[in-house]
Amino acid sequence: MATRKAASTICCRGTSSCQAKLTVPSSDRLQSSRTPAAAKYRNPENPALTWSGRGRKPLWFVEELEEGKTASDLAIS
Repeated sequence: MATRKAASTICCRGTSSCQAKLTVPSSDRLQSSRTPAAAKYRNPENPALTWSGRGRKPLWFVEELEEGKTASDLAIS
């Protein structure tokens, strides 16, 4: 499939060689009820910038660590 939107393909017999396929656009799938992770770290220079500690470290966090601060210094109390 060469479409922009991600789509899941469902086959009538469960095999990829099946001719009768039903394509469900990603917008029609059920959305997760997951809530965003709570922020654990805050940028001391700009308190609006926070990070949950998940995923890639933000640039401001890396810069603060390079300046000698520790993760516990940046933690939200």
